[in-house]
Amino acid sequence: MASYWQRTLEDFEKFLSDRPGSGYIDWQPTKWQSLLNVRDILLENCWPAGTTERSALELGCGSATLLSQLASCGVESVGVDRDPAALRLAEAAVKSMGMDAPTLILGDFNDPVTVGNLQADLVLHVGVIEHFDRAGQLSFLDLSRSLARSHVLVAVPNESSPVFRSFITAMERADRVYEDDHEEISVPDLAAELGLEITISDGAHVFLGKREYYNRGDADLDRFYEEVGERLRDLDPDRYAAFPDLDFSGIHVEDLRRIERELDREQRLRFGFLTYYLLRVPR
Repeated sequence: MASYWQRTLEDFEKFLSDRPGSGYIDWQPTKWQSLLNVRDILLENCWPAGTTERSALELGCGSATLLSQLASCGVESVGVDRDPAALRLAEAAVKSMGMDAPTLILGDFNDPVTVGNLQADLVLHVGVIEHFDRAGQLSFLDLSRSLARSHVLVAVPNESSPVFRSFITAMERADRVYEDDHEEISVPDLAAELGLEITISDGAHVFLGKREYYNRGDADLDRFYEEVGERLRDLDPDRYAAFPDLDFSGIHVEDLRRIERELDREQRLRFGFLTYYLLRVPR
């Protein structure tokens, strides 16, 4: 069976073939916009103003979306993944956007040969650590700490989020696979055990990219989307008249960024598909 990343790459290639002139931002607009906001948080908090030499390392980088966004801002960026299809997707994604790819390394981040000489100001991983049992989580976060000069970003799926639940229901209904073989995890507990300070915790990715991912009947999600729908229609009544029965694309990204950024932190933590933690490494 083809790997998750091979199937995802094929989906993206078909999307581009069916929609000439489109790019990754049109294929994953809500992921792109939410990670842009995370990128801005990282740029503000990981480096003092005026810092010219900045570096980031992503472990288990997959499509390397956030890493590529950092690279576009001049951060020296390196991604590691053991699946060649993931790296091909990362390369295809930035190519479709007219961006330069970060440095991508095919290898296992648990292999000292792969990561032994890699160090960066910021080490990040998105949707990786929850696939390990607790001992593996602790080991992986410890590895991240050892490679980071100042900060570690950990982002994990928020399985209690109504947005996450709606997406999973849609995947199951369509008989599609989402890699949700997740172990129980508490990033604050892991951080405390390793002496890492949580400087920021927040949520991201409150919008579903396609109308088919929205499942009416979840009272919390229905109320939340009624609120954000009003905010969207304040920006453009015609463009967002159909929300939440709306497929997003690149043209919506800046509006979605603005709305998500203006939400209360508690709303992002409650509804965001992702929860992320920025950890400071003591030196």
